Amino acid sequence: MDWFFGAEIRDVACLFLQGYQKIIKGHYRGSSATSASTSTASTSTSPPRPALETSYILISLAVLRLENQSTDLVISSNYPIRDEVGIHAIHADLETVRGYIEGNGEAREAERLVLEVVSSLEVLDWELFDEGDEEMGSERSES
Repeated sequence: MDWFFGAEIRDVACLFLQGYQKIIKGHYRGSSATSASTSTASTSTSPPRPALETSYILISLAVLRLENQSTDLVISSNYPIRDEVGIHAIHADLETVRGYIEGNGEAREAERLVLEVVSSLEVLDWELFDEGDEEMGSERSES
């Protein structure tokens, strides 16, 4: 589930998005995620697989479209959901999710942090966004 709203801040189009992500710890490439126990077919030299740990994070994101620079700037913050109420809320409807965030100071702070960064953002060096086309063109013509 994700939800968003658009705004314009300092003449820059900005999308605010929120959603969640399921995190699975203990699963590595080449390993099987089927269970924490070893199968009866495995050899006695195979170490037991650790149990998989599942958790969720609430993600708050802002995407600012810098049209003149032909790029997007992404600002994000995440909040780990540690309680069953939060896990239930993110799987429910939008009203339930908003109620969970409003009632949880830390989740609300993670959301507020993104909004604060966007509202106070100031680009001091716009050349950071230059593609360097002029330099690339002169290097190509010299070769």
